[in-house]
Amino acid sequence: MANSSSDTSRKNVIELNDNKAGMTGIDKARISQIIEEASRGSKFYQRQQAKRQADAKRAEETRRKIDALSREALQAGERAGDAEIRRAVSAADFSRTHVHIDMDAFYAAVEMLDNPRLRHVPMAVGGNDMLSTSNYAARRFGVRAAMPGFIAKKLCPQLVIVPCRFRRYKEVSRQVQAVLADYDPQFSAASLDEAYLDITDHLANRQAINLLPGPKATSVAELRYRVFISSSLTASAGIGPNPMVAKIGSDFNKPNGQYRVAGSSDRVLEFIRQLPVRKVPGIGRVTEAWLNSLGVSTCRDLYEQRGALYHACRPLTYQFYMRACLGLSGGFGYGRNGPDRKSVSVERTFQATDSLTWLLDEKLPELCESLVRHLTKSGFLGRTVTIKLKLDTFEVLTRSHGLPSATDSVQAIQSAAAALLRQEFLPGRPAPRIRLLGVRVSSLTPRKAVIAADCSSGVGSAGPKQARLDELLVRSTKTIAETSTKTNTTAAVCSSSSNETVSKSSTPVTSSTSENASKFNLVESTSVETKTSASSASESALSCPICSASQPGGLAGLNRHLDFCLSRSAIQTAVNDYSNDGSACFTPGSNSASSRKRIEAASSSGRPAGGSASGGGKRARIAADGRTGVGTI
Repeated sequence: MANSSSDTSRKNVIELNDNKAGMTGIDKARISQIIEEASRGSKFYQRQQAKRQADAKRAEETRRKIDALSREALQAGERAGDAEIRRAVSAADFSRTHVHIDMDAFYAAVEMLDNPRLRHVPMAVGGNDMLSTSNYAARRFGVRAAMPGFIAKKLCPQLVIVPCRFRRYKEVSRQVQAVLADYDPQFSAASLDEAYLDITDHLANRQAINLLPGPKATSVAELRYRVFISSSLTASAGIGPNPMVAKIGSDFNKPNGQYRVAGSSDRVLEFIRQLPVRKVPGIGRVTEAWLNSLGVSTCRDLYEQRGALYHACRPLTYQFYMRACLGLSGGFGYGRNGPDRKSVSVERTFQATDSLTWLLDEKLPELCESLVRHLTKSGFLGRTVTIKLKLDTFEVLTRSHGLPSATDSVQAIQSAAAALLRQEFLPGRPAPRIRLLGVRVSSLTPRKAVIAADCSSGVGSAGPKQARLDELLVRSTKTIAETSTKTNTTAAVCSSSSNETVSKSSTPVTSSTSENASKFNLVESTSVETKTSASSASESALSCPICSASQPGGLAGLNRHLDFCLSRSAIQTAVNDYSNDGSACFTPGSNSASSRKRIEAASSSGRPAGGSASGGGKRARIAADGRTGVGTI
């Protein structure tokens, strides 16, 4: 098998990665030599040298293993590859239209937007230790993301480096994502500047109402134009029958362009087979070098060498290669908030430090709060906490700890991460100098599934399940209170307007008005005269905002009934209803006759209808508003 490594890669320990938009045609050999000379002797250089030697050893071991294979073994590997390809093709769907949106040099573009003086000079975002991105003018000098700032200055002495402003980048990202949601409300954001969309339904809806019908590419051009109008920034796009092809395509006409691959197996295969393997999302520098050592440099080679790769790879990796050589992505691009998501993580690079106090008091809380925001937004709870440390020697360490139960609590996650971090600073050994800290939560479970499982296991049990029920009870009570408060505000406005009319005509409130109010769980009497009397309201029959049943005995009777409606048995019923019919809401007033029978059955189980006078904070009180007669919780 031929080794396709270049002379530069054999000579230099550190080589420029020019697989980036805006770096086509640069003198890679000269730039790589400058990087090599600027890095030699540094800890980064020493780490890369050790990794290069380890990678070369691994590649040599793989080559010896493959060279020892018999012809029959290679043919068996080819048959396994053919079977995997048949399965992938049979499951492929070329009818969908996927789009990958990639903002052009996003961080740098935001900085140039806010400071126009940076538009015509080479500039980058980051610091002397590491750059986050660079503008296209800087890329012509070989300056790119993930490059130390001091090396970038060697390549481009006039380079302007500005610090990151993540709050500003998030603000602009929200503007962009608001536009994307019009085309696919379920789009998947891979980062602040990158997103995957499936616009198939959007295109069908446009066609159905004859709204600017036209080619798919026209709709994407419209999307990109709207992004520019909203943010004053440009975006590039790739269009294809699956997310992987769309992502590869988005890099073809950067900046401010788009590329479409038609939705047919022949066109996708024609597009993918000549591409270098490095273009495939998921194949990085190390994997590329390993594949090159096996004679694999293009996606066509992945197929040609399928027999050897079968014996050299793990099953899941082999499956990935067989799909990649066909341009098929499986679930690529949409696992961010899907059920198959494995973890949620955040990390930050900073100037190397050995201060445990700073890490615990400043950086770790910031990371954990950001992590929990992502965790909550994605709807997951996690059970395993992992910290990632990159030392000033560029060695990467990971430490993990399992929690007793899945959680999205900042306190629980931060406490576990802090304990792991302290273990690295034990007395009696040198304190590590850390330049990157990351926190990851894995072993994910959907939050709704955890709540439903806890509640269905029994409302009377103690421990974590009881705590989860208490949490659900508090959330339900809070939701009801918020709903009632909003309703009362609306009712007060409407009542004020209605009173003006009543003063002129003295027309009583009709029964239809009461019916409409009851739909929103407003507690109303049947006449204006009754509304002005708080005492008569307290003695009339009032509607329960939970089950809509009319309760005699005025406020006292309704309060006694509410103790029951907000009991754990009622919450249990709501969760069971959710599990049975998939409804995500427990809507006040939506109980059917059968639901009321279940509540009555729960009442007969021995719990007093009135409950305890103290209520432990779980009792909702109804107070009569003398002006409107509308009940408030």
